Amino acid sequence: MEDIEWEYLDEDSLARVTKLELNSKTVYTPSHTTTIRDDQTYSAVVGTNRRTPSINVAGEMLTKSTLDLIGKNIDTANDLAGRLIGKKSTSSRDINFIYPRIPKNYEVKNGEKKTYTSIPKIDELQISSLAHIQLQCSADAIIPPIPSAIRELDLFKDILSRTKNEMQTFKKEKQPMMGYIPNIDDRGLVIKMIEEYLKKPYECRIFGVDFSGSSNNPQLMFTVVSTLREKLKIRKNRGDNERYYLHVFNASVSKKSEKLISPVSDLLTHLYGVDSVSGVIWGGGGGNPDNARYIQISDYGAYRKDAIKGHVNCSCPVCSKYNVEQIYDHAHYLDRLKVHRMSSYREEYNRIAEKIRLGKDKAYSPYVKHKTQTLKDVERIIADVREIKARTGG
Repeated sequence: MEDIEWEYLDEDSLARVTKLELNSKTVYTPSHTTTIRDDQTYSAVVGTNRRTPSINVAGEMLTKSTLDLIGKNIDTANDLAGRLIGKKSTSSRDINFIYPRIPKNYEVKNGEKKTYTSIPKIDELQISSLAHIQLQCSADAIIPPIPSAIRELDLFKDILSRTKNEMQTFKKEKQPMMGYIPNIDDRGLVIKMIEEYLKKPYECRIFGVDFSGSSNNPQLMFTVVSTLREKLKIRKNRGDNERYYLHVFNASVSKKSEKLISPVSDLLTHLYGVDSVSGVIWGGGGGNPDNARYIQISDYGAYRKDAIKGHVNCSCPVCSKYNVEQIYDHAHYLDRLKVHRMSSYREEYNRIAEKIRLGKDKAYSPYVKHKTQTLKDVERIIADVREIKARTGG
């Protein structure tokens, strides 16, 4: 039910223009995914709707009380399903990933003392219920409910098997399953997980990696991308190569930093061959407008207010109407900054796709190397990509 076509490939990186057809819906990447809340914010600030087919992530970080009751209490499952359905895109052209996320740990308070308890396991009732909820919500790809703190391969295999069984019960056995990889430190387990996803009866070709709010996550990306390319025997200049689609969840927009200017990070994931990204925003400012960050596409810098001077060189719906002081001096300054970022990213993704299509001296890699705030990160990722290509034969 999915068709993945790599239409154009960048010469020096793994960036590409991908056409994804999934359940009679078509999107083109590279792209940044949206949420219903993003769309609502855009409409409120700009006065018009965002309308290009895209991937929508309807996600929720599960609380401990919700996770404890899932599979055991029907009201808890129905309430979660209702919340996730409410976060789905209402456009029939958008692809929806339904993402009930199990975090790595939960905070436990004992008086004034805080401790954290990890959740490395879930039981069969929780597995079946979380898979069932995605099917109930008509997800376009089913994400196995892998705990972020998983440690055991046998548990992982059991989660995949039970997720597949739920899909068969729902008569959705032909529905794509996403090869979901949480942000775990055990790289050997990551490799074994990918190997399992590629086997029958799963044969996953849509993969999702969770960054857990980190920026770029080079070790995890190196492991995932090199393993996929090796196991699928992807080689340079071969027309019959297997194709895969790679999404990143929870990537930070920029590096967490106290500096006035911090490098943007989510845009750089495409150098690794990431097709789409959904993010969390570092630098929201904690209620202090002076600390909230403005994205400069010209140099890939995330600027705090004091680092920006005057009216910036941007023609998005926000910046064409307000100068910097007016953007920040408003009760809904975060909404204005979000819409600026969404609009700037949309233009930048069109630009990136065009660079990849043109190739040679006008290609994407030379273009991104001129982004001064992210130059060191770009050079490191390009070095990683060269090693990945050398290991996997192109």
